[in-house]
Amino acid sequence: MALPTLPRSGVAWALFLLRELREILPPTIFFFVGFHLIVLTTNLILAEYLAAFGNFMLATAAALVVGKAVLITNAMAFLLLYDRGPLIQPILFKTVVYWVVVFIARLLEHFVRFWLVATPARSPKAHGDGG
Repeated sequence: MALPTLPRSGVAWALFLLRELREILPPTIFFFVGFHLIVLTTNLILAEYLAAFGNFMLATAAALVVGKAVLITNAMAFLLLYDRGPLIQPILFKTVVYWVVVFIARLLEHFVRFWLVATPARSPKAHGDGG
């Protein structure tokens, strides 16, 4: 699969964005529904039937990250490595590759969150080193 070239005109940009949106919509909706069902059932079972708003926002963000990771993974040429083998080989291979890409994306997400939260705390007064 060839990498898409970036368009130069406004109409080409609009078509490019529309094509990208059409590609990202199915996996994102799938993970959106799945993650929200998990959050809902967890809240119903563990929180005495009260749903927490923050958990639904986290599930939405996770669905967006995982949906984009699936698209990035689908664009990789080596994903077709075991497509001609027995059915279990491409399924297991793609499962491992998807898992690794999603793991890296979530890890980067946590690194960015840690960096944004931890950066202001590096002042001398926060550590008790200064006056």
